[in-house]
Amino acid sequence: MSPQEKRLRIVRQVVIFGAVMVAFLIYVTYRLKTGDFG
Repeated sequence: MSPQEKRLRIVRQVVIFGAVMVAFLIYVTYRLKTGDFG
């Protein structure tokens, strides 16, 4: 595996992780606004 491929794989993992974090934060904010934790 070339260094460029390795870097692309790392970048893709970071992007996926960031998207998951953003989705989780939006979900938490929505739950807080609605006041529903049940």
